[in-house]
Amino acid sequence: MQAADAGRRATIWGLMILLAMACARIEAPPGGPPDREAPTIRESRPASGSVNLDTRPEFRFEFDEWVNRASLSGELYLSPRHEGGLELNWVGRTLKARPVLPLDSGRTYLLEMGTGVRDLAGNRLASPHRIAFSTGASLDSFAFAGWIGGYRPNAKVMIWAWPLDSFPVRPLAPAPWQTRPDSSGGFRLLNLPETAFRLFAINDLNGDGRWSPATEPAALASADPAPGGYGNVRPSLYLSELELDSLALTAVQPEDRHHLLLEGRLDLPGRPGRAAQLSLLELADTLGRQIPLLTLREEEDGRYLLVCGEMDSLTYWLRFKDGSDSVSFRGLAYTQNPFQGFERPVRLDSKRRLHWLPPRGLKTQARTAAWVGQGSDSEAVVPQFLDALELVWGLPRARAGDTLFLSPGIFEGMAGDTWPASLARFALELPPDVEHGALQLLFVPAPPANTPWRIQLRMGETLLSDRELVSPLELAELPAGWLSAELYFDRNGDGEWTAGQLEPFRHAEARLPLTDSLQVYPGWTREGLELQLPEELSQWNTATP
Repeated sequence: MQAADAGRRATIWGLMILLAMACARIEAPPGGPPDREAPTIRESRPASGSVNLDTRPEFRFEFDEWVNRASLSGELYLSPRHEGGLELNWVGRTLKARPVLPLDSGRTYLLEMGTGVRDLAGNRLASPHRIAFSTGASLDSFAFAGWIGGYRPNAKVMIWAWPLDSFPVRPLAPAPWQTRPDSSGGFRLLNLPETAFRLFAINDLNGDGRWSPATEPAALASADPAPGGYGNVRPSLYLSELELDSLALTAVQPEDRHHLLLEGRLDLPGRPGRAAQLSLLELADTLGRQIPLLTLREEEDGRYLLVCGEMDSLTYWLRFKDGSDSVSFRGLAYTQNPFQGFERPVRLDSKRRLHWLPPRGLKTQARTAAWVGQGSDSEAVVPQFLDALELVWGLPRARAGDTLFLSPGIFEGMAGDTWPASLARFALELPPDVEHGALQLLFVPAPPANTPWRIQLRMGETLLSDRELVSPLELAELPAGWLSAELYFDRNGDGEWTAGQLEPFRHAEARLPLTDSLQVYPGWTREGLELQLPEELSQWNTATP
């Protein structure tokens, strides 16, 4: 009898142990068709858009099926980021979450569940699930959407957002706001404060929630979303490890301190058959400090966006390799004076792109070109393919009232040495449907009266005016067409340019169509165009330059 009781007790204990093991390890039921349906959240509480919540509210997420609870690690997060994290509890298929520490009063938050959450068959959430709420009486309302690519399915991609004025030099730790992309690469950031943001994304390969630059691909967004005029942009990112084996470069276009647009064709993994002429070696500033290359993104028009780390100096060097010879090409990063150092001649097109055209006959020599204001270390080696190349430089996103800075270049090794040592000129395009136009030119700093500097105004080959340079300079009753203006130093004081005296021109050309839409272009104010004169002219020397 005792043996029978002992057997029954052992059987009961065995069943209890099996039941406990079954409860501890929830598995997909065996048999039947494979589960390929993504899990969904049937209900979440409180409702998104709730206001006046307690500073330690409880959130509930009810799933339509059992999920892998371990997959929730790092996939539930508050924006803006809150110290202390969340405490989590499960009741069947319902997840309960509550902030460990009280939230700030009167602030908008977004609780988001990322797409890394999986069901027992390994299917991920199709899109992030969000609850926007406020511990105050209202919600912030700024929002934008974007796209990210360059990663494989099931990658743990994190998109971070900082207010533009607090973006770190090295974005290693998570930002105050973050999100995950959906299954198609789209993402949204919602209920943000009214300020400009900068986006940065990583592929968190080691799962630590931080960026490891040596091993993890990263990307900076193609645009900085901001309320108002720039709030409708769709920033895009492309995660890449920058395996740039070959690059056929035709143009370089800086957009800001982080973005360079490369025009050309490139061999990418899985995309063979592209032309291969140059190999990208490194990106460095003028002090020789290497700038980290973060990502590469293909534009719809075939160009590539190269994203790099913060550039501290005005200029950078892109180093390429052509055969056995290393050559460098010099460009400009965005600063408050974004165009110091441009060479002859440059022009600005209607798409806010600045073009640099090498002078005809430019020779490829060790000292082909030097840049004004940078000292003897500003020499550059120009590759042979620049003989017939137009380099396109994109303007930073500019607003009305910004100043367009144009500085000349000094060239050596011209064909036949027939060019003057330095040139400076600008050109303005008048709309063809305007018979008579008026324009005011503002020079910074304003030239004093009775200087030897004069300005010639031409329409094509026709000389319209030759006058003393003053600021502001009023131009009235201008015919339609291309208006060019040339500065020169009146060496003999006769009030006109004498070619035989080799009075130097200083040449930098910018073409700006005069239309109302130009009020959003650099250099345009309600009064007209403001030009920052080259360094040589800033003192308005009365001596021969």
